[in-house]
Amino acid sequence: MNEKEELILKFMKDENYIPMKAKEIASIFMVPKNKYQNFKKILDKLEDEYKIQKNRKNKYLLVTDEYIIGNFRGNEKGYGFVISENKDIEDIFVSKQNINGAVNEDLVAVKIIKDIQEGKRKEGQIVKIIKHEKDSVVGTFKKSENFAFVIPDDKKFGGDIFISKKNFGKARNNHKVVVKITKYPVKNKKAEGKVIEVIGGINEAGVDMLSLIKEYNLPYKFPENVACEAKKLGNKVDKKDIPNRVDLRGQKIFTIDGEDAKDLDDAVRVTKNKQGNYILDVHIADVSFYVKEGGLLDKEALLRGTSIYMLGRVIPMLPRELSNGICSLNEGEDRFTLSCTMEIDKRRKCNIFRYI
Repeated sequence: MNEKEELILKFMKDENYIPMKAKEIASIFMVPKNKYQNFKKILDKLEDEYKIQKNRKNKYLLVTDEYIIGNFRGNEKGYGFVISENKDIEDIFVSKQNINGAVNEDLVAVKIIKDIQEGKRKEGQIVKIIKHEKDSVVGTFKKSENFAFVIPDDKKFGGDIFISKKNFGKARNNHKVVVKITKYPVKNKKAEGKVIEVIGGINEAGVDMLSLIKEYNLPYKFPENVACEAKKLGNKVDKKDIPNRVDLRGQKIFTIDGEDAKDLDDAVRVTKNKQGNYILDVHIADVSFYVKEGGLLDKEALLRGTSIYMLGRVIPMLPRELSNGICSLNEGEDRFTLSCTMEIDKRRKCNIFRYI
């Protein structure tokens, strides 16, 4: 929440505040005429977030404390829970009859209708959907003659999605599809949608993985500018950079990633000195040499956070030119690493005596 939003809320929380129209509030805040529309957008945002509301006379007032803001977590049996933004408030049970069109992960306002009873949580009724978290769903297309339904892969979504004949697209029966939600469920009516992408038949190889990627909006492709920055790095160590490094190419070093690893990050070397102590060298690919802070690769890696491993597939944090190329410790290839040498004695005491 920005400073202007906080000032408006503080103003409305004052015990002397009486409901006012937008222009009246703007006048008190001495908002210039050419800034009024921007000020109105702040009020609209606070209203959308259900922090303030308008009465019948279009005057603004605070949303009272009887409403709790949180995320709805649906259950495939039809009921759900609202998890409050305030960690001190326990999850609130919402029966199927009191969901009022909310679907899994929506940001909602809930009103308590039953307080805590022995062995039971507080029970609430959703009074407003502040924000629908999902605008598309992955599911299985089930066709009838003049209409169809999509059964969401997310069993907590809250029900099937109705598809009119004009919105079939190229979908066929038992296709996995991506559906754009055009109408959210209201009372006893199902959600409605439009097929925007056909992933493939439910029994086709790879469709299950693509469905997961689409369902969770995983970043399986790199933006073109990021991919270009990676390609510019090439797949060979630049010889002019070698004199600035400690050269360990004459040693026998072996990688320790598994046989089915998608990239090789780590390697070790173990020897024994005259004192009978073990010398352990640990090497990790020097990604920082290529991924510079603040660069396109760095920003994209920050967004992804980590590589994602899915059965036989991986969605890498860095483009393959790095993760499987210049930053992968492939056999017989010159690579830059960050390395550490340790001496381990017979008592298993470890002394680190060199970082390179």
